[in-house]
Amino acid sequence: MSTIRPLEPRAHPFMRQAALSGVKLGIRIEVGVILTMHEIARSRIGPVIGTGSVIQYRVDGLPPGEDAFIANFGGCYEESWRVFRIKSGVAGRWDGYYQTADDALVALQKEY
Repeated sequence: MSTIRPLEPRAHPFMRQAALSGVKLGIRIEVGVILTMHEIARSRIGPVIGTGSVIQYRVDGLPPGEDAFIANFGGCYEESWRVFRIKSGVAGRWDGYYQTADDALVALQKEY
């Protein structure tokens, strides 16, 4: 039978406890909600639809019963992104003023 030696005092308490109890060290990582954006609407350049920049995204990765969209309410030369949320079938409103769609997604991610 092998002897289990305690780890150095500076070792993380979880690792020290695992070593002392003789349990194989398994790391459990708590991962919260990871949100991603998928484009659903583009502006157009000239007569061809969908040739311009992305103006709206659908947000994926939200908990069941929740939906969100991020859209650009700005003009041609200044972006102003906002977030629209739906929870349990109840629609919210377009909130926030973000310089980029990524900024809007980061703000939404912080809530989870």
